[in-house]
Amino acid sequence: MRIAIIPSSDLSYNSGSVIYAKNLFTFLHAQGHKAYLLGSKMPLDLDSDLLPYVKINAGLLEHPVIDDRTVSSVDYGKSLSGIINYLLELHEEVGLDIIHAHYGSFNSFGAYVVSGLTKIPYVVSSFGRDINLGYEHDHRIKWLIDQSFLDASRILVTDQQIKARISLMFPNASIIDKINEIPMPLDSRIFEEGTVAFKEDLPILATINSCFSPEKGISTILDAFSILIKKIPCRLLIAGQDDHPQQVHRQSLENKVKRLGIQDAVTFLGYLDRNNVGYLLKKSTLLIDARLKGNFSSVLLEAMFMNTPVITTRNEGSIKIIEHGYNGLLFEPNDASELEANLMKCLQSSNTIIEFKNNMNSWVQRNGSLYREENGLMKVLEAFQEVLREEI
Repeated sequence: MRIAIIPSSDLSYNSGSVIYAKNLFTFLHAQGHKAYLLGSKMPLDLDSDLLPYVKINAGLLEHPVIDDRTVSSVDYGKSLSGIINYLLELHEEVGLDIIHAHYGSFNSFGAYVVSGLTKIPYVVSSFGRDINLGYEHDHRIKWLIDQSFLDASRILVTDQQIKARISLMFPNASIIDKINEIPMPLDSRIFEEGTVAFKEDLPILATINSCFSPEKGISTILDAFSILIKKIPCRLLIAGQDDHPQQVHRQSLENKVKRLGIQDAVTFLGYLDRNNVGYLLKKSTLLIDARLKGNFSSVLLEAMFMNTPVITTRNEGSIKIIEHGYNGLLFEPNDASELEANLMKCLQSSNTIIEFKNNMNSWVQRNGSLYREENGLMKVLEAFQEVLREEI
């Protein structure tokens, strides 16, 4: 089988969906298939023998859904034409069997156009950001999704909530029959030994983000932490980097840290490799995820396996993993007071943290197999195979 994968294009940065794309790409080759990957930046963690199957186009937007800055229609057009031209040229060269587009936007629409020209079936993966943020934020993304989802042979979603949302978006179509729920696989590299330098003399609160856009809720974490630190000495470690070209989000966060007078207790760690993400989780007292929307958060899943108690916003994605008061705590988005109260509850009682850790172990024993890398990726391959059987 020859599969073209069209993911978030910055393959050098390990956000959840990019990790998924590269792991799927590697898995397909290990299974004897030919997978091809398009990106704007070269991946830094693939085996050298796979690099000839990677095509770089620096003109692609780095993510199919951008909601924190203005993106011109010209830039949308460049990305769309780049995807279409790549797929058509690749098909002419190798004869593609299937296209796998990640996110509804110009990625899925590019697959839709090429499928119309060539009859190559396409599958779309939705991780939530496209329909929870992009669809409502930008009329262009809405239009691209409306056109491309209907003709997709399969739509792969990470949870039931995304499936229900897509079904509501297309009430008069039989789209629900072609939606497959396949949980995002765990990246096993988090279990490898890592090295991140930070002081461990106080309780460590960590937040791990793929970017610093306002949607990640980091500003709320800073507000809560500025209250908490007056009561309990602790440290806040912020992992990730700003994908804004002018670094405006990081600058805003750094200015807020200074304004709140907490710069001695807050450290920006920058980008972390997957093994160092695992190391940070292992060393942290608590993980905080304050995102405003219910997109799937791979770090919540990783925290379960690393036995790091979680405090996260109450949303469609988090409630699939976190049961309030059982294996973590939930709070309302943007509510710094509730977040601070949850942090106090954990830091004031070691028994609370121990209980969460025990229940997290139980959760992993019951649910862990659903998220094992080989199981999830095999289900994607089986979906491809089903589509091709239907085409015969």
